[in-house]
Amino acid sequence: MKDARAFICPTYARLTIRGSEDQFYRASGDAITNYQPWYNYTMNAYLGPVTTPRGRALKKLRVERVSQVKNPGETFSFTEESAIVDGNYNMSGLNDTYMIPGDDLMVQKWMDQVGNNPWYIIPGPDGVGQFYDVIAGFHSAPTGDKTGGRGNCAFIDGHVDAHSREETFPLAWPN
Repeated sequence: MKDARAFICPTYARLTIRGSEDQFYRASGDAITNYQPWYNYTMNAYLGPVTTPRGRALKKLRVERVSQVKNPGETFSFTEESAIVDGNYNMSGLNDTYMIPGDDLMVQKWMDQVGNNPWYIIPGPDGVGQFYDVIAGFHSAPTGDKTGGRGNCAFIDGHVDAHSREETFPLAWPN
């Protein structure tokens, strides 16, 4: 892409420049003020290399070719990643350019819990627990809740649609 601004949603850029995202990457324990983002769209880690930049193993999960994705209309290639850490749902905010709900071991445990149905793998206390990353929730969010809305997802078949953090895993899962 010729313009890096394609990697950031204009709505998200306005939110962060106003200082409303001071919770950005709270997993580090630091509050960042006057944050000016350069991205909030991240790629689906299950469509990438064997390990993520942070070394999380994806040997069993990833696909090597887009043609191996079973449902291109239900698998995102890029999505808006939540910058806000909610310890019940996700352990990191925007910390790299990979959207990774869980690594090999986590996903196997989750699949065992839900009878191998990816649509039952949801983050949070009512789901399978904490993910690494979740879809952002600032679009159409309830007042005062910047995680309760939806984030845009660009799907392999070319369409774009907004989805909630509860849909992170099944929409990332290429198998």
